[in-house]
Amino acid sequence: MTVFAAVDSTGYKIVLVLHLVTAVVAFAPAFMAFAVSRAAATDKGAAEPLVTGVQRLAIPAMVLTGILGFGLAGMSDKIYKVSQTWLSVAAVCWVALVVVAVLMVRPAAKALAAGAEGARQKLMAGVGITHLLFLVTIVMMVFKPGAP
Repeated sequence: MTVFAAVDSTGYKIVLVLHLVTAVVAFAPAFMAFAVSRAAATDKGAAEPLVTGVQRLAIPAMVLTGILGFGLAGMSDKIYKVSQTWLSVAAVCWVALVVVAVLMVRPAAKALAAGAEGARQKLMAGVGITHLLFLVTIVMMVFKPGAP
């Protein structure tokens, strides 16, 4: 029973709460992007909050979410290991999410705010990829394939 002590500890639960809160903050702008991009078609200023949300909230929170996730695996008294399927897939998804956010969503949001042609399509493609990767990550976290 002592193996589970770290997972049941207050410190572990605090880090888990922070991991979940940062995930919510990280993905909130992606769920607002559809409405914002539609509004930006008639009001270019409507995209500015999306740019700010992606740059100042989503990307830093996304990075922190992954760091906290790795911290949880490290705190788990070796119950969870990155070599387990669910954590490996989640880690790959996390890296891909950060790359998509930095190299695709952020530039597309900036271009949309500047009124660039085709920016909405690029933004929607990046957001679609983000949603798919987020869903795969959530499925991995819930079902934990390869966990003991």
